[in-house]
Amino acid sequence: MAIAAILSGDVFNKCVEDLDAMREDVGAPRGYQQPTTGRLQGAFEKQGIPAMPHTPDLLVSERFFIEKHLEQALCAESPIAMGRFAAADDLKAAVTWVSSFRSNPAALAASRAAKRTMVHSIRGRLAGHDRQLDRLRTPASRSLAISAGSIATIAAFMRAMDWPDTLFTVCQLIGFPAIGNYPRTGIFREVERPATHTFGELHHPPHNLRVEKNLRSIGARADARTREELEQITRKTRAAVGKGYEFGPFTSDEVDGRLGAGKWRALQAFGICQGTNSDGKPKWRRCDNAKASLTNACLSTHETLSCEDASFPCLVAYLFGAVSPGDIPSMSICTDDVEMAYRRMVCEHPEATVVAIYDTVLGDVAYYTMPGHNFGLSAAVLSWNRHTQLTACIARRFFGCCVGGYFDDFCTAEPCYAAPTGKTCLRLIQRTLHIPLVEGDDCKDIPFRPSNPFLGVITDLSRVAQGIVVMRPKPERIARIVVAIEIALESGAVQCAWLNTLCGKLEFVCWSSGYSRLGRAAIAIIHAWVAARRYAKERRSADGGYTIDGELRAALLFFMQLLPMLKPRVFNLYRKRKPAIVVYTDAMYAAGSEVPARIGVVIYDPLDPEAKWRHASASVPAWLMAKFAKREQYIGVLETLAGVAAYTSRPRQFKDRDVIHFVDNVGSLVGLAKGYSRDLDSGRLVHIFHAIAAASSTNVWFEYVPSAANIADLPSRDELELLLSKGSVPFAVKWPSLEAAWEQSLDSFFIKFSAKPSRADLRRLHQLEELIEAERISMQ
Repeated sequence: MAIAAILSGDVFNKCVEDLDAMREDVGAPRGYQQPTTGRLQGAFEKQGIPAMPHTPDLLVSERFFIEKHLEQALCAESPIAMGRFAAADDLKAAVTWVSSFRSNPAALAASRAAKRTMVHSIRGRLAGHDRQLDRLRTPASRSLAISAGSIATIAAFMRAMDWPDTLFTVCQLIGFPAIGNYPRTGIFREVERPATHTFGELHHPPHNLRVEKNLRSIGARADARTREELEQITRKTRAAVGKGYEFGPFTSDEVDGRLGAGKWRALQAFGICQGTNSDGKPKWRRCDNAKASLTNACLSTHETLSCEDASFPCLVAYLFGAVSPGDIPSMSICTDDVEMAYRRMVCEHPEATVVAIYDTVLGDVAYYTMPGHNFGLSAAVLSWNRHTQLTACIARRFFGCCVGGYFDDFCTAEPCYAAPTGKTCLRLIQRTLHIPLVEGDDCKDIPFRPSNPFLGVITDLSRVAQGIVVMRPKPERIARIVVAIEIALESGAVQCAWLNTLCGKLEFVCWSSGYSRLGRAAIAIIHAWVAARRYAKERRSADGGYTIDGELRAALLFFMQLLPMLKPRVFNLYRKRKPAIVVYTDAMYAAGSEVPARIGVVIYDPLDPEAKWRHASASVPAWLMAKFAKREQYIGVLETLAGVAAYTSRPRQFKDRDVIHFVDNVGSLVGLAKGYSRDLDSGRLVHIFHAIAAASSTNVWFEYVPSAANIADLPSRDELELLLSKGSVPFAVKWPSLEAAWEQSLDSFFIKFSAKPSRADLRRLHQLEELIEAERISMQ
């Protein structure tokens, strides 16, 4: 009530009106459209979960039979082709506004300068409101307000654009929650995750004693690498104390005096290796284990994140091309970062953020208290991204900045005539939030350039005027991952936590750079291996790891060989999409029959000069059936086999094409679309398919078709009359070999169907080999 009273009255309301008049998102709806998927916006070249039977989202209604289904399917357009670029309305409005200044860049700079002046004026007019709000701050909030900002001005921005996160201002003053119920914000997608424990009911002192004992044991038996980890954690923690983000070191009795005996729960710190420092030694990041402490289990949330991805600059380039078809202006990219983002965000529950480390200066366990959030608290993810999305939306709607945010990383992509004014506006907003962006750091304050990295992926806009955007993973990141896998394979044992971290890195490298579902089945194998070890009674190795066995070794070898071979992904924004190829596949299985397993494939290609219709009707050979694990029913794996056989049989027909692929088995449909399957045989087949699709730049949209409407049901039973009447031509099936799974699929499919490497590709590969060798030396 006190905050609402302060943020009212004639002065505040007039400031809101002035900001509302400053908005540039003309035509965009007011308020905020809550996302429903994990991606906010970007260049989409992959499919999510396909529509299920009996839903209204199918491309072709399932009630139709074969001829009626064909009638609609053959004239359908691939959703990937139609929606490969998806953008928020306010980003579209920002692009349109910036484009209006193309012939007068000076007017754009003057307009943004006038807007900044207006914001400074509003901050001055609301200074009294800020003083009243400051009186409501908690001590923790006051300690983190170390940079000049204006809560009242941010509140006016939110009011002017009908921002749904109405509790944001309250959290700025008293803290964002870390335990208990996390209220809905209205800016993330709805997902219920109830708490499994209650913080107040946990018995904290015994837990804290266990943490102390564990840390002392680690300190006593530390080898050279662990000692380096502990020393870096100590240095980083004490540096945070020097900057006011943490307090300490304390004994447990001293923490009792600050927070109350038995009221607080320690988070044990540990290190995450993130490459190497300039001196060649491992670079460690401190993470506080809020999972083992059950702190995260004491939080109920109702939302989960939807994020930008690395394709954001490509999306912006496409939008400028949409405003001026065939005439995209020269563009550049800049990125910005926030130092110690989580620690700068005040926490409502300091009793849940106490950190325990083995302090190498003291030679014993020490505790540090934090007014902000730990890296390791699940609440920190939601709370920080409330800041990120608010900043990005203010920048787009009021300053027309073409900016996107991912956690503490911001990317601005604009025409060269607009730079660097967008970066200047973004800095103003973050200063107003009391959380300024880093300035002058070569890694965190990246100036506008035609080519820059964002989220570990380098986007090159140097040829955007010709409609060409190139994306490639950072070679340094590739080198670190490859060498890390090499070391793990040489040691013969690996820790589950390391594998989970590795999977996250692999997902970013493979998919954020545009390679869709390639390798997802192999990642699923790693996840399944980790899950099995959690419940197994296998003996660990001396360092707490597990012995690397067959399937895991094959999956790791696959990525070790794949990553250096990933070529830059090229987006041609002017490319005219060819009509989609339509594919139907089906399988049948009848145990005990003379021919127990058959598949059918039907292909319709309107651009095929020899035969628009082609089909295959084949019995599955006994040698291939013998490769599958024994089971009572083979239909699921056979349906997947049929789906993959279309592409192994005629791969060149699908090169650089969009495909709409109809399947009548839901399990097979979902596995092919998602890129992995829990069934190992199906997972291998899916893996082969995505290797071919990535190599040949084939964009496949998988769709459900009921059996009664599936024309491939006919050739799977060797019934060819209808197809022959359409002039269909038979083709021979080339079976995918299950020996060609995981790492062998590179030689069999990925390399075979990829374009011949150019001189630039060879130079890039040579550079990467040098980086890998340097990384090997540094890790010795």
